[in-house]
Amino acid sequence: MSYIYTANCFKDTIYDPEVRKRVALASQNNLPIHLMYQLANDNNDYVRMTIAERKDLPLELIMKMAEDKNPLVVLYIADSVEKYPNIPLEYIEKLLAIDNPIILESIAKRDDIEQDVINKIVCHSNQFVRAAIARNQKLTNEQIKILANDQSVYVRKAIAERENLSNEVIEKLAADDDIDVRHIIAKTQKLSKQLIEKLSNDHWWVQEAIASRNDLSPQIVKKFMTSKYKNVQRAIAKNVNLPFLKL
Repeated sequence: MSYIYTANCFKDTIYDPEVRKRVALASQNNLPIHLMYQLANDNNDYVRMTIAERKDLPLELIMKMAEDKNPLVVLYIADSVEKYPNIPLEYIEKLLAIDNPIILESIAKRDDIEQDVINKIVCHSNQFVRAAIARNQKLTNEQIKILANDQSVYVRKAIAERENLSNEVIEKLAADDDIDVRHIIAKTQKLSKQLIEKLSNDHWWVQEAIASRNDLSPQIVKKFMTSKYKNVQRAIAKNVNLPFLKL
């Protein structure tokens, strides 16, 4: 995203009184729809950004502004794409066709997203779009499995943060090549004793996450208290969730 847009639009706003007037108009309450459309076509980026930030835009105008040439305008309008109620599927399909990652991430966050749309986003080329859909609660177990095997660590981390993962997915991510993924899984409450034991011998960053759990065996607690890693020692010492243990 380029910040040249931001610099230019603020410069114009500061020095051009006419632009300031249009910005003020764009932020007014109860702005007539015909003025919304007029200002959405303004040649000044900041005017369009101000319109895009409104929460009362009609759907047709949201669709139009989703194709704005300025990514900052699109960033503002993306919030409306995420939160506008009951967008018809035909409009969602049009937004998908724009293929702007900013817009796609907003679609991926919607609570009413349909399975056909999820399937398209799961296979999208942009890793941040896939990471956004990985957090959506409407994913099926099969879609979760696909994303748990994604080549992007951002996507796998997003899956690891989900609740109620299957044992198959947990075990897969517990053996992930990335220590951040394993660290996240180590904090998941749904681990077998065998997996806790395995991760307690992992990288210190993963051990630190394991040390925060409340279901550790006395043997693991004792091991962590005498660990050569100070971070692990501190983590187990700060763990107030552990039952009293006589070591």
